[in-house]
Amino acid sequence: MTVQEIAKQVLSLDTRERAEIAEVALRSLDSTTDVENAHLWMREAERRKAEVANGTAQPILIDDIFARLDRKFA
Repeated sequence: MTVQEIAKQVLSLDTRERAEIAEVALRSLDSTTDVENAHLWMREAERRKAEVANGTAQPILIDDIFARLDRKFA
């Protein structure tokens, strides 16, 4: 079966079924473990903290973020 044939069959499914297939396919691409993911997120948090500390980034208050979202999606 070709990729095009598989795609045609997948696209004939309802939204929920397509979402399930997409989730399975995406999960198959992620080979990192939970421990590795936690380590990567810790490194990202440390990087962001350093950016705020050295002035290359500005923190945004959570209330401001929610206000922006309310305006955008209201």
